[in-house]
Amino acid sequence: MPITLSWIVLIALLGLLSLQAILVFKYFGFMVGHKPRPKQTTGSEFSPRVAVVLCLRGSDPSLNACLESLLAQDYRNFEVHFVIDSPEDPAVKTIQNFLEHNSNSLKSRTIFLTESSNSSSTSNTCSLKNQSLIAAIKNNAETAIEIFALVDADGAVEKNWLSDLIAPLADSKVGATTGSRWFTPNDRNPGSLVRQTWNAAALPQMHFYNIPWGGALAIRRSAIETCDLLSHWSNGFCEDTMLPKILAKQGFQVVQVPSVVVESTESITLPAAFNWIARQLLTVRLHHNSWPLVLGHALFSGACMAGAVITTLWCLFDQQYLQLFRLLAVIVAFLIGNAGLLQVIQLANRRGSVVLSKQGNTASTSKSAATSRGPGFFGALLTQLVYPVIAVKAALMRKVQWRGITYSIGPGKKISMDSYHPYQESPGNPRGNTSL
Repeated sequence: MPITLSWIVLIALLGLLSLQAILVFKYFGFMVGHKPRPKQTTGSEFSPRVAVVLCLRGSDPSLNACLESLLAQDYRNFEVHFVIDSPEDPAVKTIQNFLEHNSNSLKSRTIFLTESSNSSSTSNTCSLKNQSLIAAIKNNAETAIEIFALVDADGAVEKNWLSDLIAPLADSKVGATTGSRWFTPNDRNPGSLVRQTWNAAALPQMHFYNIPWGGALAIRRSAIETCDLLSHWSNGFCEDTMLPKILAKQGFQVVQVPSVVVESTESITLPAAFNWIARQLLTVRLHHNSWPLVLGHALFSGACMAGAVITTLWCLFDQQYLQLFRLLAVIVAFLIGNAGLLQVIQLANRRGSVVLSKQGNTASTSKSAATSRGPGFFGALLTQLVYPVIAVKAALMRKVQWRGITYSIGPGKKISMDSYHPYQESPGNPRGNTSL
């Protein structure tokens, strides 16, 4: 019996590794083989007016770095719209201090949800993030803004971030573009390592299933209006994962831009990393058709690991040493293979940036993709163990907390905000470079 079970586990582990390798190398091929946008000639440049929307709740450790990177963009026809739910938010002071020194170099405006008559600030049927986006767009109803670009405050963008992100929108069939995120934590604590590893492993799935990321996302105004996105956002938990299905109904495409890789150096505790990953998975569960496949992969992965542990102990106690040796060899090969695939993902990000740079379309190569230390063997092992548990948690979640606000998930995936309060820093708890 243990021999038969061990062979099943061996085949399952090799099958899982092969499946993951297929996804990773498809991602690698996309990043390296992507055809860059044509170099434009003077007078024919696509330079629409852009509003970069930065939704804030709390002053992220990387907020100043994010603002500095926006100031350094090589695309100039844009303004930054800060959307904050309350004037009491700690982020307000950070923004004011920055603008005091850079107001002449960075055109911006600030929108407060609690003061905006055009916002959905009293709504409890969606997240504050979605309410912030709705407010930003409604407050630009009479302006000439053509593109809304979203950026997160926990990372600094490259100087070509905006120009590369909006370039595919020159094609009227493209309704939105998206980039990807890469964590390069300054520490190697278990929480930071798990988040870094899980995010890296998620990139091939996001590419394969066409799951956009809201931290580097550009949407044309006409697509927002044609697809009635504000209505969808007003009843959703997040803004990004729902986009492909909604835009496709009106003939719009969502294009992934390989040169847009946004680095975040923030660290995170292990419990916070678990909650963060569960929230990322929850957005797929609520808004994307690929959720059964994502969950199935996590459960299959967990079953393989549990089967490997059980069968190893069984072979040991039953003194089936030859089979035990085979099983341990395959388990080690599986873990080393996963660690190697993570390095291939990092190489894909670096090669993608370098290829585009050589062809004259990228101003610089992302530090995160080119020089950072990627996830290794320990990160692959730890993440492989906890990922199935987090996926099950995401599948069963009925309440989720995001930046201090608790949301309930009701029948029909209905979202409701339990209660609202302005963001408050934890007293006597210095945060340093830890993510909010």
